[in-house]
Amino acid sequence: MHTHAPRTDIHRRCLQLSMVFTLWLLVMPAMADSLKSSTIKSFMASQQEVTNLLDQIAGNQATDFSDDDEDWNMDFTSVYSGFVDELSNHPPTLKKVSNVVESHGFENLEQWSRIGDRIFTAYMAIDMEGQPAVDTGAMESYMASLEEGLPEADMRNIRTMMEGAISSSEMARNAPVRDIEAVRPHIAEVRALYETEAR
Repeated sequence: MHTHAPRTDIHRRCLQLSMVFTLWLLVMPAMADSLKSSTIKSFMASQQEVTNLLDQIAGNQATDFSDDDEDWNMDFTSVYSGFVDELSNHPPTLKKVSNVVESHGFENLEQWSRIGDRIFTAYMAIDMEGQPAVDTGAMESYMASLEEGLPEADMRNIRTMMEGAISSSEMARNAPVRDIEAVRPHIAEVRALYETEAR
């Protein structure tokens, strides 16, 4: 009666190993995906072209999304994903931006935005190297000093923004080393790109 127990255990173990191996194959491509120098250069070129495109259509109210409801939750580690989400409300602009990124070798906007988030997070991590962590105590003191002069709704929005900035800062400090080292040789160009856009 018990002679089949070992065979059953072996069969169960083989099944478990098979499932683990299958899951590994599903996860491995995402883990193995590294930022290549050519990808970073293509992204920077596409970013510049996207910026120029948006500047060209900025005066067209039908496609201008700058007046959308403002989101105070500033997650700097998903800047491009959030940008693509906003574009989904403006199909004509979405199509134009999609054409631009695909012309630079990206499969679609989703892939482009994921790579953009990784590049920007690595850029933040490099810029924060050697800097102390955010002083949350000082930030709380600053928030308290604002409470008397601002409406409660504004205070909630500012607090949400501050909390998002702190969270993004911590996430950037924990950015994958491989992304940081991939972006580092291009840091001057990446920094110049973002500084130009900030003007």
